[in-house]
Amino acid sequence: SNRASASCTIALIAIFTAAAACAILSSQPPHELPPKDPAFNVVDRRGRAVIISDAHVLQRYNASYGRSCRCAGRCGPNQTGTASWQACPDSCLLPEPGSPFGQYGCDGPPALVKMAFREARRLVASPDFVLYLGCMSGHDMPNLATAMSNLRLVRDQLHALYEGSVISCPVIGNNDVFEDYEVGLEQNEPLRTQASLFRQICDLDAAQEASLAAGGVYAQQL
Repeated sequence: SNRASASCTIALIAIFTAAAACAILSSQPPHELPPKDPAFNVVDRRGRAVIISDAHVLQRYNASYGRSCRCAGRCGPNQTGTASWQACPDSCLLPEPGSPFGQYGCDGPPALVKMAFREARRLVASPDFVLYLGCMSGHDMPNLATAMSNLRLVRDQLHALYEGSVISCPVIGNNDVFEDYEVGLEQNEPLRTQASLFRQICDLDAAQEASLAAGGVYAQQL
């Protein structure tokens, strides 16, 4: 039929076109890479970095409470907002206090963060930079002030880690805003706060700080 003939013709054209393209490409000389810079030495360009991620600080951590009360005397479903921070009954109290460095199923207390940062310095005494990969604050914080307070604690620990001698740059995580996962570019108080918090320790210039405050992104040459 005419439809079948048209289909065969289109198929033949497609095959011919592909074959012709292959022939043309194979006839071209191979792409030559630019000559290597003799001054470039991989060994000389190597650096040392400390990568830290997901501290999920919970400053209200209380070792007397278990995971059913989120180790903070608060309970509720795992969801954002104040609904997940309702007061728990005394039945949430543990028979014996848990570890001061945290419990499975709960966010990390400040003591755990400080210990982990000290260990990072012991393992890498002189890095070229520190990169924090986000989620400084705990999950489901009840308000913006609490979330930003957690970020300040991590910022201060990063700054103290190498006595302010090393650039420490953050990446904003899904729990570093309020509510979790929520960023409104029209009402971006969390981004503005974080830009102000990390401007000094990440050595951001005015344009980089403005970019972080406006959209949560910035470019920094390390």
